[in-house]
Amino acid sequence: MSKEYQAGKCNIGESEIKYRKRVVGYGVGLVSVALYTMLVFFNVPIWLYAIIIVPIFISVHGLNEAKYGFCTNYARSGRYNMTSEQGITQNVLSQNKRDKDKKYAHQLTKKSATIALLITILLVAASQFIN
Repeated sequence: MSKEYQAGKCNIGESEIKYRKRVVGYGVGLVSVALYTMLVFFNVPIWLYAIIIVPIFISVHGLNEAKYGFCTNYARSGRYNMTSEQGITQNVLSQNKRDKDKKYAHQLTKKSATIALLITILLVAASQFIN
């Protein structure tokens, strides 16, 4: 992973990457598993399973941000953080670089949403065999 900001490629450093992986990715992933387990256990109507896409998306997106070293929220706001501190951001001064960041943020969000949707569909289908 690069230690320097690269427009449309890398806009967070190791501290931010570790946070997204552990807290957002794995932590919210556990929340997703717990929610799915409760939905199955209480045999709720199938349409209620749609709520599980929210924590799944957050988890998948956090893991994608960690994997690619790129924060989509920072990109959309024209910021980056390559320091060892979380939340210490700097402005992206070049409009061209901001545009590259926004384009990549859109692609990464779309990828995360697609994966989350597929996982949700599989879990809903699996729940029909369980109940």
